[in-house]
Amino acid sequence: IHPANDAKKELKGCLAPVSTLTGIGKGLKSTPLFQKIISSCYQAFDRKENITLTITS
Repeated sequence: IHPANDAKKELKGCLAPVSTLTGIGKGLKSTPLFQKIISSCYQAFDRKENITLTITS
């Protein structure tokens, strides 16, 4: 998982969060959302909590 705004150009099987979808495989503001997710994960790690990623379509 890492930031990317254009899946076709920037990803090869990875996941990238986006704040707003702008089309198929495209979105906006991936980096700020990625940073928010990673920050939440580190806080959970510090509390010794498990993290679950659920993907829905």
